[in-house]
Amino acid sequence: MRTSIPDQPAHIGRLRYRILIQQRTDVPTGIFGMAQEHAPGEKAWADVRPVTGVTYRDGVQTGQRITHRFYIRYRATLSDADEIIYNGRKYRIERVTDWKERRRFSVIEAEELGAADGD
Repeated sequence: MRTSIPDQPAHIGRLRYRILIQQRTDVPTGIFGMAQEHAPGEKAWADVRPVTGVTYRDGVQTGQRITHRFYIRYRATLSDADEIIYNGRKYRIERVTDWKERRRFSVIEAEELGAADGD
């Protein structure tokens, strides 16, 4: 899959949107049931960008429906077990990369899931 992460990510001045990053845990509720539990979460400043149509189409073909990219200050603890709450919407993290391996920015590719259920 082609990813078009820009050579120049958001600079610090563009990290102006407040997001909440929560760790999601799937917990069995019965024989076949699962429920999601969320840790309280951490807030971060981010630059939020919807992806282009080509990136979305390529993601659908591989099963990863990337709808948005979030650029934040580097965090080593992020994973695809986390979710983002932004502007009343919930996003599932699909992939996290360290921009140019410099530990300056984390680039988060995520899929929008819908309303944040009052979180």
